[in-house]
Amino acid sequence: MTLVLEAMDAYDIVTGEGPEPPPIDIDYHEWKIWAVKAKTTIYLAFSPAIQFLLKDVTSPGAMWTMLQERLENTGTDIGRTTIQCKFRACRLQND
Repeated sequence: MTLVLEAMDAYDIVTGEGPEPPPIDIDYHEWKIWAVKAKTTIYLAFSPAIQFLLKDVTSPGAMWTMLQERLENTGTDIGRTTIQCKFRACRLQND
């Protein structure tokens, strides 16, 4: 997802690194178009179950934050347990 947003020149909008210009700014309309494209891209990239979580979120930055909080593996007990199980299943190879 990060690569797609970067290719669209919309990653800065999603992460907040490219702040929203004031509505009177000449670049505001263009920024708004990119924000809508980013929001649409994020929404369409996920299954209907995840789309349901995003349906009321209005900004791409808020969508990004919500997805990180809910889907980040290292931030949940289940995610950390899964990583730990995978680590323990690894075996050293002779070579």
